[in-house]
Amino acid sequence: MAIPLDLRAEAHLDPSLHYRNPLSAHWQQPRTLLLTGATGFLGLYLLGELLTQTQAQIYCLVRANDAAAARQRLQGLWQEYQLDPSLGDRVQPLVGDLSQPHLGLSATAFTELGSRLDGIYHSGAGVAVTQPYDRLKAINVGGTQTLLHLAHIGQTTPFHYLSSLGLFFGQGTPAQGRFQESDFPEPASVKGGYKQTKVVSELLIQAAQERGLPACIYRPGRILGHSATGIIDLIQNPKDFLFILLIACVQLGCYPQVEEAIEAAPVDYFSRAIVHLAHQPASFCQVFHLLNSRPSTWLDLVATTQGLGYGLEGVTVEAWVEQWRQRGAAVLTPPLQGLLSQVIEARGTALFPPKPGIDDGQTAQALGTIAGAYPPPSLDKTLLQVYFRYFHHQGAVSQPPLA
Repeated sequence: MAIPLDLRAEAHLDPSLHYRNPLSAHWQQPRTLLLTGATGFLGLYLLGELLTQTQAQIYCLVRANDAAAARQRLQGLWQEYQLDPSLGDRVQPLVGDLSQPHLGLSATAFTELGSRLDGIYHSGAGVAVTQPYDRLKAINVGGTQTLLHLAHIGQTTPFHYLSSLGLFFGQGTPAQGRFQESDFPEPASVKGGYKQTKVVSELLIQAAQERGLPACIYRPGRILGHSATGIIDLIQNPKDFLFILLIACVQLGCYPQVEEAIEAAPVDYFSRAIVHLAHQPASFCQVFHLLNSRPSTWLDLVATTQGLGYGLEGVTVEAWVEQWRQRGAAVLTPPLQGLLSQVIEARGTALFPPKPGIDDGQTAQALGTIAGAYPPPSLDKTLLQVYFRYFHHQGAVSQPPLA
């Protein structure tokens, strides 16, 4: 019989780590930052926002053979995602690996890096959701442990961790009806290696907070494409099932009539919110639930899509799944067809599995200072038009949206 995984026991923080040194003097106007996960979807836009909102030089940890290859990889992504290339002058690729001791750096280079930092943004992770905990532990848990050591070098370095609201999925309904920012999932009931590593990382950060580390945890919800370009990685972004389903509906000419709340926002809104929150003294040792405070529904989304000129007939979920099984291979490109087939075979007619209520009251209050400049976007015709233009350009839908 397999021994049950004890996630609390896995969250062992080095006893020598106590964050007693003064806080970096430049944390609000940082000169040097470290970002992990800069080649991921959210991490890439987080990098762009850090470059926009600060004047810092930003070290980006990248797995590559050498610095030239790392820079080439970042530049290729910047071009693909239409980010401002002029901002890249302040980006310093750092060849390394979260799964390795000292991030794959020499001990000297690791210490020198830690002594210069004014902030650490940890967005990097292995995101293969089908992999067990043991396969992801080195990069996701070990990487967090190593970065907590890095924050201990020299002056105490503020630490910002990107987690996920998915930790609460499968947790049932809390007594108060919605999970608050102060709530934590019951570790024993969290399933899936990826989510388990996120739980352990949050526990490690909580332990570091208790020892004096000014750390923030951000739990984003469903992340959509950029609001100006529509760009979204439909293959690598693990939260994109919503739009793959919607694309399939457009191509099939029908949609499943099902009620589902859609609390989603563009990636640029989330990245902007994270960087804003990170520079507020009141944010230290807080958890933030990143949602769209102007939620929509699946049927609203369908109605807006119909308004863009796409003829969609409402059918039962069972009828839609049958249509998909008969014609799906012919209407979607192979990568999207394969992804959606996996989800449908796993879920059957439960296209939207039950999910708990999530409260973002503390986060909404903290973001109130930027509400005028950056209001949470609604999934209206203007935004959907941007997305479907991108989908058509990529060949995912056969017709462009109406102007």
